[in-house]
Amino acid sequence: MGVLDALGVRGHDGTTRYECRNCGRELTADAEECTGCGSGEIAHYEF
Repeated sequence: MGVLDALGVRGHDGTTRYECRNCGRELTADAEECTGCGSGEIAHYEF
């Protein structure tokens, strides 16, 4: 058993989320800026 297994940490399940770092609005994968506030800082999370 590996360390991550012992801790109950699972791998990537295929869910991906893109959101604005400024206002938190959820965005599409191809967004270059936030449709809410205009920020170009987009976070990318994989679950």
